[in-house]
Amino acid sequence: ESTEVPAGSCASDCTLDDIYYSIWNTDGQQIKPPTRLTADTLGTGEGYSSPAIQPLTGGRWLLIYSHLPGGMAFSVVDSVGNLIRPRSFIGRYGWSPVAVQLPESGRIVIAWTAWADINPQIYYLVLDGDTYANVSAPGVPTQPAATTGSDFASLTTDSMGHAILTWMDFSSS
Repeated sequence: ESTEVPAGSCASDCTLDDIYYSIWNTDGQQIKPPTRLTADTLGTGEGYSSPAIQPLTGGRWLLIYSHLPGGMAFSVVDSVGNLIRPRSFIGRYGWSPVAVQLPESGRIVIAWTAWADINPQIYYLVLDGDTYANVSAPGVPTQPAATTGSDFASLTTDSMGHAILTWMDFSSS
């Protein structure tokens, strides 16, 4: 987060919360200098937070982040940091996004935490790995034994190419 001296009518909420990325090779040489992915608007209450990154096939990278007030979003860059998919909104505002690309289908599973009623809940969705179109709408894992919310998602794949989502029961009350 940075604070700037307002150049105009900004009297409050004069912070900028943007997402940046940079690419380095294995020798420590910079391939892409720090590059601003998002463009927060000074004095509007807008902001970007909770960035996460996941490598994709074909030398691409999935950047997932939260936008206030828009919700969870993603962008895709190529191996040298060129933006190949601009911001796409995928679900309600949240935090702690994680993602994995399934090896067999190439589909991308994304999970994150967002508020639902009085407790946070894990949300997830599946994207096509080539077109980035939604394969599934955002969903919430069913927890029949839990009476609380959920938080702290983690994703991986197994040897069969399935996505494995883990999380923890969590109650904010």
